[in-house]
Amino acid sequence: MERLITTIRCVFRLFKQPHKIGDTFTLNNTSEPMLVIGIEKYELWHDQIIIWYTCQRLDREAPTKIHTRKPSNYVVELEIKGKYDDVELKRYGLGSTILNRGQYYKIQEYTEIALKGTDLVISFLARPVYPVSQKEAKEKLFGERRKKLKIL
Repeated sequence: MERLITTIRCVFRLFKQPHKIGDTFTLNNTSEPMLVIGIEKYELWHDQIIIWYTCQRLDREAPTKIHTRKPSNYVVELEIKGKYDDVELKRYGLGSTILNRGQYYKIQEYTEIALKGTDLVISFLARPVYPVSQKEAKEKLFGERRKKLKIL
């Protein structure tokens, strides 16, 4: 099952305008429409800028159970535990979007990193990430299709 909210890595040549929050685009190798709902991180590499976006898939149904929105400064403390050499631990970088118990979160800052035997325990503060409503997603998708077909 593909996630409703995911991280997409995009590469742009310098001085070419990258996507902004609220923009829609389709992935190069698919026709899957995406909505930018956040920016996780960026890197400058020679004549390119690499940006990791938090995106919502517009052709997927949002869950009918919508979580109540918390204030923008609301954070929770979460913890991940894994073997010290587990490659999955690399997914938990600052700015990353993760799924925990059916809710998406963006990692804000680490609060503790500890070793317990051969396991690494990482605690961090994260804020909830909410998908846009199904109505708004359909409007964005319709607007994107109109733009492609050049219909006013």
